[in-house]
Amino acid sequence: MHWLDSCDSTSRILKEQTKNGFDTAIALAAGVQTHGVGRLGSAWHSLEGNIHLSVAIPQNMVRESRLSVAPLLSAILVLEWLRDFCGVACCVKWPNDIFLDGRKVAGILCEATYHGAEFKGLIIGIGINLVSEPNLSLEVENTYRAGSFLPMNLGSMNARAAAASLAT
Repeated sequence: MHWLDSCDSTSRILKEQTKNGFDTAIALAAGVQTHGVGRLGSAWHSLEGNIHLSVAIPQNMVRESRLSVAPLLSAILVLEWLRDFCGVACCVKWPNDIFLDGRKVAGILCEATYHGAEFKGLIIGIGINLVSEPNLSLEVENTYRAGSFLPMNLGSMNARAAAASLAT
């Protein structure tokens, strides 16, 4: 996994690096993300201590016909990691949000990459609020509040080490 102390968007950087194609998976995490991308192009700024991770999966490792289930499969993998690595049981809100006690604590954004019309791979962006949460209400069908894992004492977890664990 590659690490940056700060960047605008780990997913944007991976999209740029892989725009002509790539053969192996690449993971990139950052301590701070200043212009992360959310659902429907919404932008957000995330603070130090949270997980900001993007993984590029090449076309030889993912079928284009299965892209519609990529957000849910990615969410399930994050749930399993939260359970196994952090000892926390969360749930998925279709298709790609992770909730704990009625609050959104993580989100996943999957984006297919193309060079012209040729499918090149998939970028999976993962944001997990380990220590802080955005100060806003999230409107997804109903109004949900953002949350974090800070009350569960996961805030002492090193975000870089946690991102590296999740990337594997």
